[in-house]
Amino acid sequence: MEKLGRVTSAAMTGAAVVALAACGSGSGSVPGSATARSDTADVPASSPAPSGESTAEVCSDLYAFTAAAGPVFDLARFALADGETPEERRTVSVYVHGMALHGVLLSDHPEMGATYRTVALAAAEAKRKLADGVPAAEAIAALTDDQVTAARETAVAYRGDC
Repeated sequence: MEKLGRVTSAAMTGAAVVALAACGSGSGSVPGSATARSDTADVPASSPAPSGESTAEVCSDLYAFTAAAGPVFDLARFALADGETPEERRTVSVYVHGMALHGVLLSDHPEMGATYRTVALAAAEAKRKLADGVPAAEAIAALTDDQVTAARETAVAYRGDC
């Protein structure tokens, strides 16, 4: 079980590195048009930056949200199946915090705001329950219901102009 926690931590670190590398890999200019991933038909194709934010800031939040809400969250969730260790609880808490924070920062996005808001509200509920000492598997239940899972998957697949 401890080995699984280390694997999850390594996955979290790898996701953060990938997200940071993706953020810093651009030359500062944003292509004129972007396309959504072909395997996600319901995701809008472009993302103008919300007022007052640069495209780089939006992309940074989008990558951080994706790192927290993507497949590594599911791995951390599945790691809780045999009981939780303190390390697994911290890992889940980090992902939940990232979804709540970056979901709120992206909630005024003109095309995907409602999707990010849905996930951010569920993550805020999970974060509160984790802080209250509720077992992690029970605390993150709001993030695993059908509506929130669909919103999380749509938000993770969305790339916009990034």
